Amino acid sequence: MGIYTIFASVVTVTCSLYVIFSIMRRNIESKLEDRIVKIEKEIQQMKNSA
Repeated sequence: MGIYTIFASVVTVTCSLYVIFSIMRRNIESKLEDRIVKIEKEIQQMKNSA
């Protein structure tokens, strides 16, 4: 019975970590996309002014 308890707790921790990681990754990806869009706009402005 002790083995099953350990296994269940490991599965729970793994699932919660996976959920947290996926949420964090989504936030990081959206921030990166915003930054890339800003950089592309700055490059366009530099080309227009040049």
